[in-house]
Amino acid sequence: MFGASKLVALILAFTLGFSCAGGIIVGGVAIALGSFRVRDLEKYEIMEIPDELFMEENPNTDLLNLTAFEMFDEMKRLYKLGDGVTINYLQSEYGLKLPSAAQKFLTDEAREMPLKSLFSEAGVKSLLATVYIGYVQSFECHALDSTEPADPAPAKREQGGIILRREST
Repeated sequence: MFGASKLVALILAFTLGFSCAGGIIVGGVAIALGSFRVRDLEKYEIMEIPDELFMEENPNTDLLNLTAFEMFDEMKRLYKLGDGVTINYLQSEYGLKLPSAAQKFLTDEAREMPLKSLFSEAGVKSLLATVYIGYVQSFECHALDSTEPADPAPAKREQGGIILRREST
């Protein structure tokens, strides 16, 4: 017969089993987030990360050597900096390398503009106002009577006209 004590034992075993399983899963995830670093992939020869393509040799803060919890703390620190977070700051702090194609588009003003402002509508418009569209299409600006590269600024174009030539790639 199925008595009350057997029913209580079954409910207790079921509850304890699921709470132990849940604790093991949650604990395992917490341990993994607190100890795993992306650099561990290289350490255990799981994969090679070509960080020299996008990071300097010795950055102040190595993003690939942070755990998930440390990364979260780093993001909170950046959020507290507010307008102090610029492209130049990110490059100096984390050793980030920008592609050479992006170097043509970023003026000194854009590099020092806070990221909150730079990625706003007004910031994007001010950035695009300084971009020579020929750079996007891989053209060089030349004066009509010369093969030397010319400045694509509007004042310079009025002086002698320009001609566009495709850059050799």
